Amino acid sequence: MITQSVSAHLDVEYVACDLCGANDFADVIHARDSNWQYHVESPNSSAPPDDRQWRIVSCNNCGLAYLNPRPTLAAIGSCYPPSYYAYAPGSKVARPRGLQLAKRAMRRAVRRRKWPFSLALGVGGKAVFGDPVTQLLGWVPVGSILEVGCGAGTCLDGFKERGWTTFGVDISAAAMEVARSKGHGAWAGDFVDAPLARGSFDVVWMSHVLEHTSSPLHALRKAHAVLSPGGIVVVFVPNFGSVWTAVFRERNWSLDLPRHLYHFTRSSLEQVAIAAGFRVDRLCTKATQKFFLCNIEKSLNENQFEQWVDHKSAMDAMRRCKGVDHLEKFRGWLESLGQGNQLMLIGTKER
Repeated sequence: MITQSVSAHLDVEYVACDLCGANDFADVIHARDSNWQYHVESPNSSAPPDDRQWRIVSCNNCGLAYLNPRPTLAAIGSCYPPSYYAYAPGSKVARPRGLQLAKRAMRRAVRRRKWPFSLALGVGGKAVFGDPVTQLLGWVPVGSILEVGCGAGTCLDGFKERGWTTFGVDISAAAMEVARSKGHGAWAGDFVDAPLARGSFDVVWMSHVLEHTSSPLHALRKAHAVLSPGGIVVVFVPNFGSVWTAVFRERNWSLDLPRHLYHFTRSSLEQVAIAAGFRVDRLCTKATQKFFLCNIEKSLNENQFEQWVDHKSAMDAMRRCKGVDHLEKFRGWLESLGQGNQLMLIGTKER
């Protein structure tokens, strides 16, 4: 690793491939931080801390794509403005009482056993009794779950309601305080450094976190270590291997340079998971409406058309002309072709 100051603003470092260690790569995309205005509270009120052309390269040995050079660990914090969405502290949840406690007890009782859970789903109770894990895997026993990059614990709230023992890790100390106030275990800092006991969780949930880490391989190895035998890891990352990388190129919302240090294809994500010790049970793509709306917004703004446009107003306009219905069909079609803008991996720590 070579550190070099090539900017008046940020120090950068040159790194070898995190997966295979090779230092042989080819340039793929050069792009600036064109998402900065969408992460700050007042668009156009400030410029990104470094306006250079960042470079995404692809390892000539294994194919992993990554930012090279990239901001150093000491410098990258300035690439995340205080208003960055993942830092949002959220709001404290009032302690449930009376009827709320009864509803929680019912959800947990139904969720705990397979046959009443299956019966509840059969009569339309998926939203009430299900959780993100059951949506992906069907019924699994309730246990302990760790969310990496949990923010204020919004996702963990749903798990806790259904009886899971919840724990979160996030680099935002303010968000961790909110998560603790809602009854979640929480630790502020880098996941790799978190003082977590080996084999202490049944599920590790990593939604759009791996691409931000300085070493995805180390992060997944940490996940493998803290999982119990037979435990499950669920990973979501942007899909760098989709057709949309070629279509949108440097305007691609999912690049989010320089905050995204790694850019995964199906092959490279699978290779990293296997190298970390996981058995890959499922690997597929997911498509989201927000991805297309954000890219449309960026294209309009960068061409100086309709500077007021944002994905919320675009969504409202599409609802009025029933465009959302067509976009939803398009989203499903993309997923069937394996061209969604996200990758989802489910892996198991073998017994």
